[in-house]
Amino acid sequence: MDERYFKLRKTLRERKNRFDIGPFFNMNPIHISGYFVMRIFNITEQEYIPFYQHHKKYYLACNPDGNEETFLAIVLEIVDKDRKSRETLYYYNTRSKTRIHKLTRFREVLKEVDKWGLTVTNEERLRQSVSYVQ
Repeated sequence: MDERYFKLRKTLRERKNRFDIGPFFNMNPIHISGYFVMRIFNITEQEYIPFYQHHKKYYLACNPDGNEETFLAIVLEIVDKDRKSRETLYYYNTRSKTRIHKLTRFREVLKEVDKWGLTVTNEERLRQSVSYVQ
């Protein structure tokens, strides 16, 4: 994962903003998507949109040719991948069930900012198509 997508904290320094991601020391760029997901677990549901907006603002500042749709697609891909791995590997673990629920809620909250239909799941698309047929 590229560092230009998410605002990282500086190593061995306090966070400038509570939504910055990354550990206090030993920052590894390979784990940026994991740092993003772990931050979701440590914030409240009311902070999901400000958290998303904080990183979107950073992404758009670092990528002049980037757009919100691309950023939302990246975030959804990271969230879906982590959720799927937790459902597959650690489904019966209580902590994983709590985290799966938080990731699902985060995804649902992102529907507020989705103008392109990226957050619509296959099940929802199927329900919509069946309702058109009836």
